[in-house]
Amino acid sequence: MRRLRRFTQLTMAERWILIRVLLVVGVARAALWLLPIQAARRVVARAANGAEGDSVEHLVWAVRIASRYLPGATCLTQALAAQALLTRSSPVACGDWRRQR
Repeated sequence: MRRLRRFTQLTMAERWILIRVLLVVGVARAALWLLPIQAARRVVARAANGAEGDSVEHLVWAVRIASRYLPGATCLTQALAAQALLTRSSPVACGDWRRQR
């Protein structure tokens, strides 16, 4: 019950980010379980579409929270999801300086 109360106390924007990130982390978990790593990276990158404009802090926070509630969300799962989300959100965050222009 406490978890639901915490969720309802979030702003609408934070809820939306958390739900979207929960989906991406879930896709990352399933993709890592079923596919080779390169194919999993492509699938997770597609799932991360729509993360443009979200702050780095919000995305990292949401990945940490979402990973608590998904069984088997290891550090590799979190890293794969975070990389895909951060690449979509801010090219500079992942060191892709070529996309700045």
